[in-house]
Amino acid sequence: MKPEVTYEEFLSATQATARPVSIWKDEKTEYFYGKAVDPAALLEALDK
Repeated sequence: MKPEVTYEEFLSATQATARPVSIWKDEKTEYFYGKAVDPAALLEALDK
């Protein structure tokens, strides 16, 4: 990761690379839980 990354750049990359998370009650019922950080995708985005 680049040491010159600003807080705003880090936050933007974190939000852009987050992955959706769902919880399944049964085979037909899915509840969207939110998003979770994808560390590998975040580090890759920050290296660009």
